[in-house]
Amino acid sequence: MPSAKSASRRGDKTQVRLDGFLSPNSGGVSRGSFRHLQNKRKQKLGSAFAPCPVCGLQVSLRLMNDHLDSGGCAQSVSIGDKQATDLTQEESTEQTKGLDPPRQIPDVETMTKSNTEHETAEKATEPPSALRALMEDAKKACTASDATQKHGALPGLFVVEDFITVEEETELMAFLDEPRRCAREWRSSTFNGEHAGMKWGVVCDLKRRVVTNCPTNPMPIELRTLGEKIRATHSAVTDFHPNEANAICYRRRVGHHLNPHCDDRQLSSGILVNLSLLGDCLMSYTKDVSGTINISKPKTVDVFLPRRSLQIQTGTVRYEYRHAIANENLRHDRRVSITFRESKTPTTKTRARGSN
Repeated sequence: MPSAKSASRRGDKTQVRLDGFLSPNSGGVSRGSFRHLQNKRKQKLGSAFAPCPVCGLQVSLRLMNDHLDSGGCAQSVSIGDKQATDLTQEESTEQTKGLDPPRQIPDVETMTKSNTEHETAEKATEPPSALRALMEDAKKACTASDATQKHGALPGLFVVEDFITVEEETELMAFLDEPRRCAREWRSSTFNGEHAGMKWGVVCDLKRRVVTNCPTNPMPIELRTLGEKIRATHSAVTDFHPNEANAICYRRRVGHHLNPHCDDRQLSSGILVNLSLLGDCLMSYTKDVSGTINISKPKTVDVFLPRRSLQIQTGTVRYEYRHAIANENLRHDRRVSITFRESKTPTTKTRARGSN
């Protein structure tokens, strides 16, 4: 029961209401009628709740004395009657324990709208990035075709198996091995390794950092047809228009190989595509850590490139990894690849290679 001192602080009116509730001889509730009220409340509310005689809150009858002793009534009366009229049974229990009023929980629609606005605000503050755009294309591309395999350890790398048929491969090799048809012939090269090669399309001057057209070395119709087929195969290369192609011929028995390298990041675009002919191989990818100090040797990831498959490099794997083919990773004595690029002179002049 509240002390006389605390009762006097609540005021005479409050004390009168309290005495009337607790005294059986003052028009209040007798023991018998109290039990009757309790049973009636159970039938009506489904639980033994009754309004507090001081503040009007719905309070469990079993906890009424604790509620009155807690001092919560005085706070409720001072705030006003509005706070105490529409509380649910759960809210009443929290009030009984002396907890703070229940916090307002937003509904699902409000939370979804808030999260959407937050995500939109975050995206709006992100700086534009060509690399991020390439990565978004790569994410969309992973579901473009059942024949397309996304390499889990190398973001942005895709392999399309059986890109061409056996008949198409035979026709392509007849074209490449006939100088009168392809207007070129295989020549030994030590650029990025030892092999034989030939080129078509624009000429990239890596030292002067310019790309020039070469009217005497156009892209043949056979390669332009391949470029159209590439664009129709994969969503990551829908806007890819190659203007440069080079073919490489590897012979395992003479030690041919491809040294670790990353194709020029400025003269060539963010998409590289190469077609494997005649033989399978393993291409090794290693994180490019050139210029980094005190870093452990990066892990090498081997990617299997089957005969007649198309490999697509975009995003992270295009710009941040070096690729190579060791001689022992050539699975057949002869392998031929055709690499397609879209090259142009960079808008920002860069320092020529080998200069100080």
